[in-house]
Amino acid sequence: MKLVGVHRRLEWVLLVIVLLGAVISYAGHGSNATGVPVGLDVSSSAESTAIYCTGLSSGQFGWPGEIQIANTSGATRHITILVTTVSGTVEQQTQVLSAHALLLFSPTNGPSLLPTWSAQITVDGSGVVAQEMESAQPAVSSPCVNAPSANWYATGFSTLSHNTAYLSLYNPTGTPAVVNIQAWTSAGLVATAPFEGVVIAPQSMQVFNLGSQIIDASAVVLRVQALRGLVVATGTQITGTVAPTYSLIAGTTALVTSALVPQVATRDGAVAQLVVGNPLTVTAHVTIAVELGKYSIAPFVIDVAAGSVYVLNVVPDSRVPASDYATLDIRSSQPASLSLVSGSPSAAWIRSLDTPTKTLVLVDGLGHGYDGSAVLSNATASPAQVHFRVVSPHGVHHGEFVVAPHALRRVPVAPVDGMIVLSSSIPLSVTATSRTTTVPVGSIQFGAVPAS
Repeated sequence: MKLVGVHRRLEWVLLVIVLLGAVISYAGHGSNATGVPVGLDVSSSAESTAIYCTGLSSGQFGWPGEIQIANTSGATRHITILVTTVSGTVEQQTQVLSAHALLLFSPTNGPSLLPTWSAQITVDGSGVVAQEMESAQPAVSSPCVNAPSANWYATGFSTLSHNTAYLSLYNPTGTPAVVNIQAWTSAGLVATAPFEGVVIAPQSMQVFNLGSQIIDASAVVLRVQALRGLVVATGTQITGTVAPTYSLIAGTTALVTSALVPQVATRDGAVAQLVVGNPLTVTAHVTIAVELGKYSIAPFVIDVAAGSVYVLNVVPDSRVPASDYATLDIRSSQPASLSLVSGSPSAAWIRSLDTPTKTLVLVDGLGHGYDGSAVLSNATASPAQVHFRVVSPHGVHHGEFVVAPHALRRVPVAPVDGMIVLSSSIPLSVTATSRTTTVPVGSIQFGAVPAS
């Protein structure tokens, strides 16, 4: 036991040394990666906080939903977890979370509908974060949020044959919420009258089968607009029937005009599609530069018509060599909703491209271990001053480094018994690649999406 402790402490010392080291080139080996969000935002000053999760399944298809809760603070936190299903509140639990501890939660009695449950986590102090996970192979995750919102956007849904798309809306407040759900495909706005003026009662949730109103669409962009009140939203995409893949679509509360996306695999039969949703009334002119080692690659340039969605095949493509991990530098003339669909021709997963944030927590919640390092992306014209805390049962270590403008920087990812808390002077995005030995497509990419 003592030797294990010494080895663990050595790992953390080495981790801090590497974090303080120089910037590393982002081109690594390229296995088939696919994106799922895991980055978590931290509430740093509130005396008490609430965290909300929705769209978790009961395991009807063998993928039970769980929530991982992490205490980044140095003090004990007391938490109350309230579980709500489409039929009402079913369970309440209280837990004590020690300093720098991790907790995995699932309801005692799993309901039957997919996706089926939501959770409100109330904490008696700051520094606690959470992510929802589905224990599929490869397992997927999505950050829980710190507040409900009036707007939510997501793209990447499909309602073609052998595809099922769900939208989960949760109202954790004490007043009714009235929402409109708008949908656009490549053909424009879809008439979805049953999705308009939907009333979601206080402390309740509803699940919408998108295919009931949006028929045979290969790509869909959604906007959830709360006309009254606030809601929490998560999308679910199930692709295939014999060996289906399952994606949690985190979405964003705002549209974006740029994104820097590293860790896009280009070899071993990899597939990568960029989905651009434009719910606005003006055409979006989008340029996608592909950075891949020594290669000079002509950028992709596309026009996404007002009120439509565009699917761009990035890999395979004749201009992109089958080599290592590539980076996509995306610039749009109009705010848009972005997602990356990646994996292999037989199995691909959807990742919402996030709105960058200033504070993130890296946790290996899925327990697979990570393939190399996490990558910090700075898509702005200013340098980012980053302070980090390496937190584990063996102690807390601090340090600082800089991420240059329009640049990437690799940092090690925390092992399963700890976490890394990153605080930046400007918003950043984070991507890491998790090892998954039981999936033939190779490693799975996780992009850190901040909670709102």
